[in-house]
Amino acid sequence: KNKPNKNKPNKNKPDKNKPNKNKPNKNKPDKNKPDKDKPSKNKPGKNKPSKNKPDKNKPSKNKPDKDKPDMDKPDMDKPDKPTSAVVNSSAKKALDILKSKENKIDNELFLYELPGGGWVPSTVYKYDGLEKGLKVMITKGVAGMKFYLGDDSSNGHKKGLVNVAAFLAQSMKETIKYDACDENSWDLIDGRYPLSNACGQLGQSYQDYHCPPHEKHMECPVDKNMEITAVTHAKWYGAPAPLFCRPKSDKNDFTG
Repeated sequence: KNKPNKNKPNKNKPDKNKPNKNKPNKNKPDKNKPDKDKPSKNKPGKNKPSKNKPDKNKPSKNKPDKDKPDMDKPDMDKPDKPTSAVVNSSAKKALDILKSKENKIDNELFLYELPGGGWVPSTVYKYDGLEKGLKVMITKGVAGMKFYLGDDSSNGHKKGLVNVAAFLAQSMKETIKYDACDENSWDLIDGRYPLSNACGQLGQSYQDYHCPPHEKHMECPVDKNMEITAVTHAKWYGAPAPLFCRPKSDKNDFTG
């Protein structure tokens, strides 16, 4: 009874040929133990980029590229792209002709009359200002309107120059001959120039003027507390001082 049977397996002695479930098998990989030679799906490999870790060589969608211009941000150093009016050959030719006459325009055309007689070059109006103004008006314009400086026909530049001549003739009559850019006080009432000329001449009331509907956005509200004095005024003999306006100092204040 105490002698073991060789053919009967001993329950307490492990069988060398039968695998032990509790003892790990060195040749069989453990599912819970990571394999050093096999890359882990959760652990990024050295040669495989991680989804969460940015690739230095790959540009980021959120980070702006310094070398790539931002299409939404205007370039302050880059001038506005010229419109078709600038590249118009007739307009360019007309400007070139005017430029060649710069000295004649400044010293023989833009003249104003002295109180004692005689004509001298204007201190306000110069060719430089004319050229800058024309370039703005043939490219950007004002309120959707631009200055006509010729078309693409063979004599297009001549048409543009005729338009400039007409404009300067009106400017000479209105302002250049007086060497003034502000309105002059010229409406005589009983032989005198009333202070109320600043509010309107020839019976007009400037503050009651209104823009048409399509230009309403350019209309300024009346500022009853505004105080302003013109910069220039006429220089003829007996001409009044620059126009000015201010609010009343009291209820009995009047302009005469």
